[in-house]
Amino acid sequence: MPKFSSIYTVVNHDMGRNYRMSPLAAVSFFEDGFAKSMTQKYLAAFDVVDQNLYWIITEFEIQFVDILPFWSEQVQVDIWVSERSRIKIYSDFTMSHRGKVFAKGSACWLIMDAVKKRPSSTEILEGKIETVNELALGEHKKFTWVESENVTSVVEHPITLSDIDFNNHVNNKVYLRVAMEPRVRAFGDGFAVKSINVRYFQECFLDEILVCKEYQIEENKYSYKLEKNGADVCNVIVEWQKQVDDVLIKDYPLLARG
Repeated sequence: MPKFSSIYTVVNHDMGRNYRMSPLAAVSFFEDGFAKSMTQKYLAAFDVVDQNLYWIITEFEIQFVDILPFWSEQVQVDIWVSERSRIKIYSDFTMSHRGKVFAKGSACWLIMDAVKKRPSSTEILEGKIETVNELALGEHKKFTWVESENVTSVVEHPITLSDIDFNNHVNNKVYLRVAMEPRVRAFGDGFAVKSINVRYFQECFLDEILVCKEYQIEENKYSYKLEKNGADVCNVIVEWQKQVDDVLIKDYPLLARG
């Protein structure tokens, strides 16, 4: 099948303080869905490591178009490869629960040569990956960095073992968590994430120090520059919107109770 579907249940560590799935959980579901889709094609990280190859994500965008599901609800992730060039692919996705899409997005991936430390050809995908002529966001927009003179936060984050993934570098969701935490604290429960847009530049490793600067670029839109030793690690742009959800989990009529 050109599209790959996977079902996830929102568990306790996937939810925020309002009992609904967190935006970072949505990122996790997408990345896991991509990994599972590649596993079915024998192209997962553990399949290509013997060829001194590994996957990296270079750009990522997700838009939240409806209220996120509650704890214990099921989420369907539909993912597909929408574009392939000589050295990169784009994977698009939608997320839905109870038949309604609540998130959609796109990511750019490279297959890296671990010895040469540069992108490898996507020829390894020939005959295994079928592209689908469908764009979840309408187009593959190149990430555009926006900065302002209004620096609203500067945070240092020492890298610990809990930040490291199976590739022995910092899991890319850690950058989002570090970037967004000051704004989550400032906004409290009155705001929800509307979109996240990320551009990754380089890896980080254990015991390094991340410095994150937050810039306000619009009323509810902020950009984040994450650096180590003065060099860019990743840039993030997050747009927020006022929380309109006033449903309580105890009153939610569709929530299954054992």
